[in-house]
Amino acid sequence: MPIGTEGFIGSRLTEAREARGLSLTSLVELLEGAVTVAAISQYEKETSSPRIEIAELLANKLDCQLSFFFKKTNSQNQDTLYWRSFASATKTARTRAKRRFIWLKEITAYLKNYLEFPDVNLPSPEDIGVPKNPLELLNLSSWENQVENIVDRCREFWKLGDSPINNFISLLEKNGVIVSRASIYSEKLDAFSQFSSTDQTPYVFLSLDKNSAVRSRLDAAHELGHLILHRNISEEAISSKETLSILENQAFYFGAALLLPKKTFSEDFRYPTLDSFLYLKRKWHVSIGAMIKRAKGLNLIRDDQAKNLWMNHARRGWKKMEPLDESLQPEYPKLLKQGFEILIKEGIKTSEQIIQEITLPQKDIEELAGLPSGYFSENHHSIKFRIKAENEFEK
Repeated sequence: MPIGTEGFIGSRLTEAREARGLSLTSLVELLEGAVTVAAISQYEKETSSPRIEIAELLANKLDCQLSFFFKKTNSQNQDTLYWRSFASATKTARTRAKRRFIWLKEITAYLKNYLEFPDVNLPSPEDIGVPKNPLELLNLSSWENQVENIVDRCREFWKLGDSPINNFISLLEKNGVIVSRASIYSEKLDAFSQFSSTDQTPYVFLSLDKNSAVRSRLDAAHELGHLILHRNISEEAISSKETLSILENQAFYFGAALLLPKKTFSEDFRYPTLDSFLYLKRKWHVSIGAMIKRAKGLNLIRDDQAKNLWMNHARRGWKKMEPLDESLQPEYPKLLKQGFEILIKEGIKTSEQIIQEITLPQKDIEELAGLPSGYFSENHHSIKFRIKAENEFEK
């Protein structure tokens, strides 16, 4: 490698650039002509490395530490990523989300060095009726019945009964699923998930961009459907739009069935009116739109009744926002947040040490872990203030 900054890792530059949603040209513009597109390309391919002043400039413009470019990551793997609204999202949006997902796994790995996380407690696919080859579900003319049975077994496995699930995110975290609710920076992406073979951990990444409690709950349940139903399907196997569409429908059906169990939801259902569904929304914390689909799937309403409900739903302007959407509070993950709070409170690590050792941008660590913006800065200052006060007292 030509003379430059020794140890500079080109893939880390690519990672930071794509995590910010920047093309090579956009990054060069951000650098105000300090380097060329060709130079950035060479840095990323490691056919050359930047001088230290250029490396510092890159770190500044990409809002990361200089040390980030010199730390290798083992978080990448080829496990299948399941996307919510994949088809309509741009490649740039998916790439940006992937990069931040890699950072989420690095954060998780760091915390696991010091803390014991809940064991992964997902039901074994074969024990709940998922075919050994999950693609077999695609060939069933009535896969809905099998998914319904799988959902019943999942509820039995977690001892949920037939009542509404109080906090779905908490259910996931208690059973070893790492959940992050952060910005995806795309109106076309709602969520994605992966069962990582690297650390044998399931991950669910939810969008913070759409601040809807009921939508976020269904997104989370949808992603759990992928983790349960489709864990062993490769990305190559789902490359066709037709296959992907069926998998999405199955995951949606799983999520709706898990949140709205057949027996009790059917007993609660009274009249095929929007006001009746609005009443049920207060209890189940599921959107009226999702409940209309669920009622139709359970044959609680006829085709003509469903059509009429959808027409009235659109007429009332509920497609973008329904009643109660502003008053119902979204569920937020707590596991990673509490992990960092314990490290600092127990004196295991200081804020400064955490930032230096993870090397990721502070604002991204805070957001991905569900911490308030500026959390590490505030705790760093409070630690320094406490030490200064103690020294003054000793005098």
